[in-house]
Amino acid sequence: MTTATLLVAAGLFDGTAEPCGVPGAVLVEHERITAVGRAAMAAAPPTARRIELAGCTLIPGLIDAHLHLDGWRSMDRTDWVLTSDGLRAIRAGRDAGCILAAGFTTVRDMGSLAAVSLKAAIAEEEVPGPRMQVAVKGIYQTAGQGDRSWLPLDLVVARESCRLADGPDDCRKAVREMVRAGADVIKVAASGGRESAIPHFSPAELEAVTDESHRMGFRVACHAIGAAGIRNAVFAGVDSIEHGYGLDAPTADVMAERGVFLVCDLVLRHRYATRGLAHGCSPQDVDAAARTLEAGRAAVQLAVRAGVKLAFGTDYSGQPVLPPNELADGLALMADAGVPSLEVLRAATSRAAEVLGWQDRVGTLRPNAFADIVAVRGDPTHELSALRRPVLVMKGGAVVAPPRVDVSLSEAAR
Repeated sequence: MTTATLLVAAGLFDGTAEPCGVPGAVLVEHERITAVGRAAMAAAPPTARRIELAGCTLIPGLIDAHLHLDGWRSMDRTDWVLTSDGLRAIRAGRDAGCILAAGFTTVRDMGSLAAVSLKAAIAEEEVPGPRMQVAVKGIYQTAGQGDRSWLPLDLVVARESCRLADGPDDCRKAVREMVRAGADVIKVAASGGRESAIPHFSPAELEAVTDESHRMGFRVACHAIGAAGIRNAVFAGVDSIEHGYGLDAPTADVMAERGVFLVCDLVLRHRYATRGLAHGCSPQDVDAAARTLEAGRAAVQLAVRAGVKLAFGTDYSGQPVLPPNELADGLALMADAGVPSLEVLRAATSRAAEVLGWQDRVGTLRPNAFADIVAVRGDPTHELSALRRPVLVMKGGAVVAPPRVDVSLSEAAR
């Protein structure tokens, strides 16, 4: 039986350059890409399975660099804490399969109770899902982001996806605890959530987190909202700013100079603003989401002008306002905010791979990368909405989402 598969399409976007169609071909053997373009056509063995994707463009599997696979199904934050571990895990497993089928072959989980076990279950092929990096729990100050202060402290510590830390030494210990628990990336919060621009953690505490993380070989992703919190995080040496609402121009310039990423996540705010009332959100929360969305758009525009590297995220957690098959809608929102379409595609492929430190394995269509490949109708640089309707999804050389009925697949005789 052949182990090679040749995908043939009208065009190809390799994750970095302009889409091309000369030809749109990728040769896959086992779980890796072995050749692309004309080289793929020439190297394909006669026994290779051939998948014809007329009218389609091949792109790397999409990457969501900021979400939470925690199985939330309510708009009530107290429910998020009280939901049982088993129910969280089952819901998160379902979400992971849906996200993979939607074309996201890699995700970075920024804190959830189910993520470490889910990552292991996916790796063992017990459940379908994307490749995962996990933060385990975010590191937050007491009475800060993630600390539901209306709940008893012991309940928050036991049930919330946060590790409360206070003082530089405790911050260092928190980093070590997350590494011990299986973290691939360290998450810290330099501000409050949603509209809160109050800085959290002192500069010394943030520096302790980044120094300890980098000493141990881990990147630091920093939740930061408001100019002061973002500035503190950037000067403390974090690798990426998550959300970044309230970014100012001087800090954007420093981010560009230091290579600090901005991970954009407009789609969840958009869904709260446009669908929140129908799902039980208060008018105040809906108004707050609309203001946050505008602040996010402004931050993206500043970042583009300054030359900051952008990566795509959604902040998805399972809430009913944002079904998992709609994550790619966030790409169109980035374009609406002024990001060129080609840069939007890079943000969800090669740039997102770079922020994860996985640029050698995902986010591009090139030899030796994992065969994580998505086919979409037409040219996605002209119609980003096509990314919401993948025709074919492949992870590690295996077709994981059935192709649409209007696509012709042909297999060479074995």
